[in-house]
Amino acid sequence: MTASGLVRAGPISLAGVLLVWTAIALPAFWRSADAERIAAQIVGGRSFQLDAVRQALVEEGGQTSAGRCQPAARRAAAILRLYLFEDAASAPRRDEADRSLAELRTGLRSALRCIPTDAYLWLVLFSMESRSGIRPEHLDYLGMSYANAPNEGWIALKRNPVALGSFTMLNDDLARLAVNEFAQIVQNGLYDDAAAIYAAVGPEARIAVLVRLIEVPLSHRERLSRALDAVLPGVPIPGVDRSDDQPWKR
Repeated sequence: MTASGLVRAGPISLAGVLLVWTAIALPAFWRSADAERIAAQIVGGRSFQLDAVRQALVEEGGQTSAGRCQPAARRAAAILRLYLFEDAASAPRRDEADRSLAELRTGLRSALRCIPTDAYLWLVLFSMESRSGIRPEHLDYLGMSYANAPNEGWIALKRNPVALGSFTMLNDDLARLAVNEFAQIVQNGLYDDAAAIYAAVGPEARIAVLVRLIEVPLSHRERLSRALDAVLPGVPIPGVDRSDDQPWKR
């Protein structure tokens, strides 16, 4: 072949390689993107048909089985496994739940080796590992969640009920973080969320957050008090005048 022929063949060959690569890579990309989309919407609270989640997980498996660190794919796979486990556990379907839990634990650890800064996955790992009782090493997982996302609102709303729900088992540092996080939720104006969290936790956590609320501006405490009345009437929020609730004192 002449030199000019080689020059002409170069771009043609390159175009052929690109076409082959596109045919191979794009389907995998779109499958992965679909799994990641479903995972993101699950975290946001949306429900999906189990078959759609299972299919997305099967397709995502091709992205994570090769051992390469692909953060988005591994994170999505872990969240899809969490969804399947929670459904099986709530049914309850004991054998399926046990199998799903084992797969979830493996998936979480695999994802966190790839993305050790993912605060949400650390929170999920803490929740899963402490299901049968909290051991000291489990607290490290919750600590990693706080360390990597101390002030992210959406994570705080998922983490605070878990942390305060485990309040009596937390060390002093984690207890302080959990109580401060509750106060921040109130100061961010998320009164209904804060009220729901307060109503669901034990007396020790309630006392701790009420003491911490003394430092929160009064206007926020008053709004929290009104939100609490809808789910747990009569809670004495520090500094909030409840005389209107006692007409005989007017």
